[in-house]
Amino acid sequence: MHILYTPRSIFAKLLLSGLMLTVAATTSVANDATPPSLISVNAQGKAKAMPDQAEMHLSFSQEAPKVDQARRTVDNQVRQILKILEDYELASGSLDSSQTNIHPQYHYHQGQQNFRGYQVTRNVRFVLSNLDQLEELIEEISKQEVTRLQHIQLGLSDPGLIRQEALDRAIQHSKQLAQHIAEQYDVNLGPVHQVRYQAQGEHTPPPMAAMRAELAADSAPSYQQKELEFSAHIEVSFTLR
Repeated sequence: MHILYTPRSIFAKLLLSGLMLTVAATTSVANDATPPSLISVNAQGKAKAMPDQAEMHLSFSQEAPKVDQARRTVDNQVRQILKILEDYELASGSLDSSQTNIHPQYHYHQGQQNFRGYQVTRNVRFVLSNLDQLEELIEEISKQEVTRLQHIQLGLSDPGLIRQEALDRAIQHSKQLAQHIAEQYDVNLGPVHQVRYQAQGEHTPPPMAAMRAELAADSAPSYQQKELEFSAHIEVSFTLR
């Protein structure tokens, strides 16, 4: 028996075959788009270290009827403090005494503005790398007449290692959390699917408030060094086997 295929029947067969291929391809794409089964966890790691340096900001200010008068007074004080700093251990390249500001000063009387003189301010910044010298240096600064100790911030000269320790602890914590969840659900933990890392910086003691240099040296407080805390945050998704 012979079967005769007319053009119409051949076309129908090809169309049916094409439809089947299309359905198969669509099913394959749909299967590929199926998201993997995941366990996602958030974990934090912390590490602490004692500070080994102090960033210090000094301000020298003087007001006088003429700019030159105020500037001479301030420049003399800056030279004195720079001479004092020669006896202390400063971080290389940290000393900056170049910032000078000059502002005219006025007072108001019966609605009129009257010129009073000029205020000259000069800033000195540096990093003390030997904290054993901190209290002694503060006492020396307190003896300067026009000096204001604006800011002291304790820190680390090389925070890289302690940051790495915080990150390592965050990673280990994330593994432990994910493994515990997998065991409780009777599933096997697979490889990492996605990781997000965020360094949260360091939690340092607040900067010491601005202190007037007129404080007597024998009444200078004792500065207790506190540990610096670094933290790292990990968001990680593990696939399931």
